[in-house]
Amino acid sequence: MPTQIERKKKEELNLLKRFIAVHGGGLQNMHIAESECPDFILEENDRRISIEVTAIVNPKVKQKESLQEKIVRKAKEKFNQHYLDELYVLVSFCHTPIVCKSNEIETYANRLYDLVEHVYIKQGIKNKSSNHFYKEYFDDSFIDSIDITNDRFDHWQSFGAYLVYDAEAGWVKERILEKEKIMTKYASHFSENWLLLIANLGDESSTQGFPFTDSLCPQTTFDRIFIYKYMDNRILIVK
Repeated sequence: MPTQIERKKKEELNLLKRFIAVHGGGLQNMHIAESECPDFILEENDRRISIEVTAIVNPKVKQKESLQEKIVRKAKEKFNQHYLDELYVLVSFCHTPIVCKSNEIETYANRLYDLVEHVYIKQGIKNKSSNHFYKEYFDDSFIDSIDITNDRFDHWQSFGAYLVYDAEAGWVKERILEKEKIMTKYASHFSENWLLLIANLGDESSTQGFPFTDSLCPQTTFDRIFIYKYMDNRILIVK
């Protein structure tokens, strides 16, 4: 089974290939070499371009998403310990963010497990051989609703409508500076050093609006900076 680092690298490579397909400009003819520092190298004859790839995310929203993912994962693990049925579960959290310490995550996971088990037993899913779909709403809970079906693969995830806000210049600049520091560790010289920022990936933390691109990099050491908006399949040229 691929490690988390290997999965991340594969995702970055796929995003880079999509960016290259949209960008054109002869990049399609260049060989992509995977690397650790930089992330990737584009090569053609004597031309070598270093490319750092990183996603632009709202740090506060990402923290909320990570917490929800941990709660859902732990609740699923507990359910699988008690029942053999494979359920497809969509969990809609309330809009009010959960505020808890790391040692309190288990408590929320147990509460989510109890809610899923309640629907599972109440609707008699365990005793039904045919396919069924159930949706249940909850009051006075950190969960707004749960969708459960037994006609798909075994998968649990958070789900719901949300508003994606524009990026803030401060934390985008911070991400650029973090990647600039990596350039000092390069073992060889490159013709150009590029930064590819990935945005608009479809989740709440992945931003899509950038009203401040002109002020992002007046002193950056990157030769080129691009923002690739995944869902729109378009490129913003920052530098």
